[in-house]
Amino acid sequence: MEKIKQKLIIIQSEDQVAIHQPNFKSVSEKHVEELKKMINQIGWPTISKVGKKASFAAWLIAQHADQDPKFQKYCLNLMLSVKNDVEKKNIAYLTDRILVHQNKPQLYGTQFYIDELGNFRPRPIEDLEHIENRWREMEMAGELWKTFEEYKQYMENKQKQNR
Repeated sequence: MEKIKQKLIIIQSEDQVAIHQPNFKSVSEKHVEELKKMINQIGWPTISKVGKKASFAAWLIAQHADQDPKFQKYCLNLMLSVKNDVEKKNIAYLTDRILVHQNKPQLYGTQFYIDELGNFRPRPIEDLEHIENRWREMEMAGELWKTFEEYKQYMENKQKQNR
């Protein structure tokens, strides 16, 4: 298990280096193949199996596997089957990613885009009125935000800084 844990952490580092590079798709495809092998060996890399950091790394590989939506759905189902042994917010992020790729409104407001006026905004959200309840349920609060509105402001400010 230690070997898988270490490999996941290495893959996450590679992912973060490559994410804004032109070769990201091929790097992601390689990581997806490696994660598939790990899943075949141990099932979903849960916190109790590989630790919080490596479990997060597995989720990140799935989150960035946009070229393989079937794999993303498969990972989400695996995560839901062990939902008490993964970070709930990772389930929320992957759920939104999948919904957005299906041209459906997201549930948690984690996915953003630049609109036709150049504004960085969350993609459409289902039942926006109850989003804070869903955020609490999925333990979405982070160090820099506690609510969806704070997260939205953080993301918008981050985008302005990157322009």
